[in-house]
Amino acid sequence: MQWARAKTIMIWLFLAVDLILVSVLTVNKISGGKDDKKMLIKVLENNNLSIREELLNIEKTKIFAHEFTGLALSNELASEFIKNPVKINNNTFESEDKTARIYSDSGYLTYENLNPDFKGFSGITEKNADSKIAPYLKKLEVEKYVKLTNVFSVDEDIYAEYSYFFDGIELFSSKLTFVVNKTGIKKIYGNINIPNKEQGYDFTLSNIETILLNFIQNNRFSSPETIVSITEGYYCINYENLLLTQAIPVYRIKTTSKVYIYDARDGIDAAKRQLWSK
Repeated sequence: MQWARAKTIMIWLFLAVDLILVSVLTVNKISGGKDDKKMLIKVLENNNLSIREELLNIEKTKIFAHEFTGLALSNELASEFIKNPVKINNNTFESEDKTARIYSDSGYLTYENLNPDFKGFSGITEKNADSKIAPYLKKLEVEKYVKLTNVFSVDEDIYAEYSYFFDGIELFSSKLTFVVNKTGIKKIYGNINIPNKEQGYDFTLSNIETILLNFIQNNRFSSPETIVSITEGYYCINYENLLLTQAIPVYRIKTTSKVYIYDARDGIDAAKRQLWSK
């Protein structure tokens, strides 16, 4: 069956259970393409959702998504953040006086230092924080994959938030945050996503009509809302052994009140994808 015709049938099946639209649209003929979009817009409107037609112009059908590893802690790496680190276990190092600690497991990193003493941070500002932090991103092996997306100050501390991007596409719900001041790095917390060489998968994507039909079936809007953006991206789910994570292609659907992330392969809420099996 041709895909254009399949989309048309899907939309008509959905309309069949929408009693209000049936009475209005029974005389309409659907020929695919632009007519499909108009029909979908009417379905959305009947479910208290409005959308600009140009947001439906999504044509990508395949995408490659990486497999990721976390960070392997070593005494050498821990020494970059803690003076004379003591190994507690394979995932944790601490300072001798227990005022500093670094921990990494299952793709998540936490670091805290109550008395940081780093060179080169005395003149740090929001404007130069990224350049001061850059050498430490390299030590964590993520400098090629992150971009500074938010920076702000709380009292004397500067918070620098980094997001992950692969092939120019953002990895949603995955960030790495540094908390710094003139004495150095006080805290680091967030995800470590290092591509596992060339491991990954080529995924076939569902069309945007399928995604949005599932979206309105899973969400009920009692008052009018607007879909203001639909953005392609990635979302990480764990393998069953928790040692690796796999990115999956998703669409971030932003309405006037909330952000949703839906699997671009089948239109399922991405948050429900908990485990990945090869």
